[in-house]
Amino acid sequence: MSNRTPNLDDRVYRYLLDHSLREDQTQRRFREMIAQLEQGVLQISPEQGQFRTPLVDRLGAERIVEVGISRDTARCAWPRACRSTVI
Repeated sequence: MSNRTPNLDDRVYRYLLDHSLREDQTQRRFREMIAQLEQGVLQISPEQGQFRTPLVDRLGAERIVEVGISRDTARCAWPRACRSTVI
């Protein structure tokens, strides 16, 4: 995973985030806070986290198990994605 979509110049990437990203204030602040940490370069990009919601919905997942150690926005994205399918 990458903390930014590769192969996009800065203007196109900024446009992508400005016009397609649906992140609430908590998600944005959390992502920006993690980016300041040494491990911040390992976090997923915001659009990758956003992609998890329709993926989880389409798969009909009721439970998600993340294997590994994570202190980034990925950890925050899974529960948000699973919100509508948790019983």
